[in-house]
Amino acid sequence: MPRPGGIDTDYVAYMLTLRYDPTGRPTIRKRSWRDFTPLEVESPERTVEDLVSREVRRKIEEVKPKRVSIGLSGGVDSTLVLTMIRCLYPSLPVTAVAVTFNDELDESDEARRIAELLECDFKVVTVDNPLKELRKLVAIAGEPRWNLYFYYVAQEAGRRGSVMFTGDGGDELFGGYTFRYKKFMESLGTTNEWKDRAFAYVSCHERDWVPDQDMMFGPAVRFDWQRICSVFREFFDNPLDPLSQVFLADFNGKLLFDWIPTNTHIYSSLGVDGFAPLLQEPVISFATHIPAGLKYDAGSGEGKIILRAILRSHGVDVRAGKRGFGMDLPTLWRRHGRDEVERNLSDDSLIFTSGLISREWFARAVEKVKETMDPRYINKMFGLLALEFWLDECPSVPDWSGGRRSI
Repeated sequence: MPRPGGIDTDYVAYMLTLRYDPTGRPTIRKRSWRDFTPLEVESPERTVEDLVSREVRRKIEEVKPKRVSIGLSGGVDSTLVLTMIRCLYPSLPVTAVAVTFNDELDESDEARRIAELLECDFKVVTVDNPLKELRKLVAIAGEPRWNLYFYYVAQEAGRRGSVMFTGDGGDELFGGYTFRYKKFMESLGTTNEWKDRAFAYVSCHERDWVPDQDMMFGPAVRFDWQRICSVFREFFDNPLDPLSQVFLADFNGKLLFDWIPTNTHIYSSLGVDGFAPLLQEPVISFATHIPAGLKYDAGSGEGKIILRAILRSHGVDVRAGKRGFGMDLPTLWRRHGRDEVERNLSDDSLIFTSGLISREWFARAVEKVKETMDPRYINKMFGLLALEFWLDECPSVPDWSGGRRSI
């Protein structure tokens, strides 16, 4: 974050490598390994359904809305919350809001199917250029991140109901990142050192960094992979089994330091009453102790086993899978990304004059994008664009032009 007299360069290194700052202050309680010790669980489906239903009822009885809205992706988490709303309040008007980026990865048809099944109004928000208002959205989030398109879902949902429900927290609490779990388990060597597991964990988040990550930074930043991985020691140096350690790290990672604070800032800017039933304390306290094998089946590769079982008991079948990037990045680059980067990043941009980013690396990365359309490098270009906008808001940005600090 901005500091009096300059920039916290460690913060920049974290944001551009992990996508969040693990040293920040979360708005909900951070969990320790003891919170994730597996306990004997009887009828977990019924308990989870009761807990989530109770939180939905509590919120609706508190607000007494005439209409509610929900951000609906067509995936398990938001569908579960919508199912609980509909079971408890069959006549309550509900508007489901989905987002599409007008590309080949459009999955709004699945969200529409779920909304029709559960007798809800349905609205699709089409965001053709999620970079168009990035400067404004970075100011709202207060951090240099570019994947802030949830703003448009919340904006539309706020127009459609006095309370906006989401399925936030389902991936971290119930085992939704199946595309990472298998890779993590297969990458573990024969040694049992926490450093190996921490490195394997960071390696599985390859969307957040690029192969030449250490070359990206300028002279102002101290970047070291061992230092990055050491942040995860408390999550991997404990008696938990490796997969439970991953769940612990996931909860104390992007969820606490990215999704929750970012969405909170977005709600605040729009005056929206956002509510995530899965992130209420009673649900968290129970879900963290559910054994890993009840969340993710390594044999079939299926995650969110308990949530899927609840949905099936209500006759709801979720077909949408877990997608990697939220959109088709090469398509976004061709349509708008290249122009946005060329227009806003030049040799005298703050990311370079502050000594945070290497001009030479940037030039090579731009060429790599042109040649390969690698989504990881495109993602990093957009991250640098967000960093430039964020730096523009800082009270003081040091000048490291020529490798020397001039102020």
